[in-house]
Amino acid sequence: MCGGVEYDWQGQTRRTFFPNPNAQVPVVRKDGDIELVTWGRRTEEDSADAQGFPINGWVRHESFLNPNSSWRQYRHKEVKIAIKHFMEKDDVGKSHWFSLQEDEYLRGLLLVIEKRWRVYVLTTEPPKIATPYIQNQNGIEDLFGALPTEPVRIHERWPMTGRFASA
Repeated sequence: MCGGVEYDWQGQTRRTFFPNPNAQVPVVRKDGDIELVTWGRRTEEDSADAQGFPINGWVRHESFLNPNSSWRQYRHKEVKIAIKHFMEKDDVGKSHWFSLQEDEYLRGLLLVIEKRWRVYVLTTEPPKIATPYIQNQNGIEDLFGALPTEPVRIHERWPMTGRFASA
């Protein structure tokens, strides 16, 4: 389901995790600029800003496609979430980080209620196995694929991705 993301913002690399009540993700606006948007709604959120939004951070794509889906009651738009890496849990609950290609993004669903918006990550069935990206003990990314890695089995959901159009 993608419990955390890593992205660049104003010259810095940031990591955020869904349980954080201030979790925001970078969404591509229609003009091409990036805007940080609140990621879903947590159970404990009861502020006026959170009212009306579903408690969750993800949308099952097949559920959204159903014409009778509860997601359809909201004003919505599919959007691009511009991240570099996402965190997912394997079938035994251990967290792993996965990389997107430079031209990839996460697919999201932006919900709008009374000039307020939140974004939810669209999900699908996971691959049978997935290969996490590796950092060595010093936190340096394995840029050349020189560190061995083992594929893992992912639990029930996987974030959907898309590709930016070539210029």
